[in-house]
Amino acid sequence: MNETLKLLKNTEMFSEMREEVLRSLSDVMRRIQVEPGTRIIKKGSKGKSMFIIAEGTVKVHDGNHIHARLNAGDVFGEYALLDEEKRSASVTTDTASVLYKLEQDELYELMSSNANFLKGVLRAFDQALAGAQ
Repeated sequence: MNETLKLLKNTEMFSEMREEVLRSLSDVMRRIQVEPGTRIIKKGSKGKSMFIIAEGTVKVHDGNHIHARLNAGDVFGEYALLDEEKRSASVTTDTASVLYKLEQDELYELMSSNANFLKGVLRAFDQALAGAQ
């Protein structure tokens, strides 16, 4: 099993998706390595990407105010895949990190070509929204 597929299976948001759907998703995700102090998301910028942390930690913040710290297995930026609203907070790495990035265009392409994939993604977002409330 490749690293991306394993990460997706162990991420709460995607853990209930069928393996065939996860494989499609893992095929289009890009692995990026970043140094400590790297800003991944800038508050106010338009978002079109979601990230899963494979290694390291990041902080979600507005200036010096830290909203949350996220670790391996956590997801951030997921709502940007559905809506290109401006980002409500910045995200900066605390430590050297390995992230997997999914772009909105790649997700839309998969959803348009595969009904099962679309159902799986909608179910994952529904569960993520329910957990956020």
